[in-house]
Amino acid sequence: MVQIVPEDRFLALIEGIIRREGGVVRLPDGPGGQYQETRFGQTPGWLADFGLPVPNTIADAALNYEAWLRKTHLADLCYPPDSLAEQVIDFAVHSGAATAIKHLQALVEVEQDGRLGPKTLAAVAYHTDRQYLARRLFRRRCQFLGKVLQDPHKAARFAEGWLDRLGQMAERL
Repeated sequence: MVQIVPEDRFLALIEGIIRREGGVVRLPDGPGGQYQETRFGQTPGWLADFGLPVPNTIADAALNYEAWLRKTHLADLCYPPDSLAEQVIDFAVHSGAATAIKHLQALVEVEQDGRLGPKTLAAVAYHTDRQYLARRLFRRRCQFLGKVLQDPHKAARFAEGWLDRLGQMAERL
């Protein structure tokens, strides 16, 4: 049997996402205390939004993430697969692609529409120090999560995991 895997330029990024997201997790998120299951960080709503199948294996999840990278055009940031690509993509997985892209757009001073298009990519390319952009984006992400964590009813149970994830991403810079 031939195993299908994502393109090489995505492998390390996707492996990192799956490692940080974990396996299959059940969260009491639904109405009336119903459980919502996430598979490798992929929720039923996220899968539906992007027209992706429920992943049963890590390989399935990896292919879903590759398809998502292409659908959101985040794949265009993966060359080279550097710290900026990693920071933007992890932010997008964790907080939504539009949110991460808007923060990147603010850094490169283009319209913040949440879509990664030619103007944003050109503005990113204009900055020769992608590592510097990655550090500045990480700072914006910390500020963003700080605001989210101000509402303990929505975020308190996730705070420890989110902060651990930020610590992991800081180590990658």
